[in-house]
Amino acid sequence: MFDGAPEFHNCLFYSNKAFDGGGVFIDWHDDNQINHAKFYNCTLTKNSAVHGAGGAINYQGTNATIKNCILWGDTASYGSVYAELNSSGAYIALVRYSDIQGGWTASGTGNINADPLFKDGLNDNYHVVNASPCRNAGVNELPQDVGDLDWDGITVTVGQVNGEDIPKDLALLARKVSTVDMGAYEWHVGDDGIGGGGQN
Repeated sequence: MFDGAPEFHNCLFYSNKAFDGGGVFIDWHDDNQINHAKFYNCTLTKNSAVHGAGGAINYQGTNATIKNCILWGDTASYGSVYAELNSSGAYIALVRYSDIQGGWTASGTGNINADPLFKDGLNDNYHVVNASPCRNAGVNELPQDVGDLDWDGITVTVGQVNGEDIPKDLALLARKVSTVDMGAYEWHVGDDGIGGGGQN
């Protein structure tokens, strides 16, 4: 994306290839660093920067906000240090409560570097299992669903009929009311092939 400030909510980017920025490439020149890309509860995996850096995300001339996301298993021809995130110049992503392979210490809090334990990554099932370190490890500071980002037709907030404060996950299942999970999918009973129905 060029000269834009997109927001991604509950998105899954997987098995993409590009010169730079295998999953997402963003080029936006904003000297005030006000307009920048934002990623909330996204999963990026198995993407590849085949001739450069930023296997998951490569952002140029801008900052990026990454919250409650999983960036795992991406690759870059420049080496593992550039496999997940890459930026140009003084721009540093603000990463909070996310699982970044190889770790992230540049900015932000609550981040981990641990196998997210996808249910069946070999077959592109990127739900996390019950034992995943990404369960209940996010932060509930998410935009209200006024833009109907989960496509369920509900834009009113809690306290109103059928209200919701945050979008549902990629599978259109409810996020936790206590602490949300990292990634595009919220864990629910039955996701491990046992139990069934309901939210936990």
